[in-house]
Amino acid sequence: MITPTENNIKTVTDIRENIIGILAAIKQKDEPTYIFHRSRLEGVLLSPVAYNKLQELLEDYYDALDALELERNPEETGYSLEEVAKELGVKLPSPKKIKKSKSK
Repeated sequence: MITPTENNIKTVTDIRENIIGILAAIKQKDEPTYIFHRSRLEGVLLSPVAYNKLQELLEDYYDALDALELERNPEETGYSLEEVAKELGVKLPSPKKIKKSKSK
């Protein structure tokens, strides 16, 4: 976790006066910048790359939680591959065709 320091803190006034420079610096150092207003943390600015990484991590985390829940409660509602394929109108190859193509 990154802690606010004098190098990554900006004020609302700083933002108002130099948003282009601040955004360029955020992209360059690829770490968050903390925005303060009247000595209170009001926001955090991230580069697009850092934001996307964070979103991907969050998505992976929630996927892992869902998988863990399904492992713990296999009787819970879930969908088989066949059910999903039917719903989407996708034709699955037969298991015999899969075995033959693997043996070639």
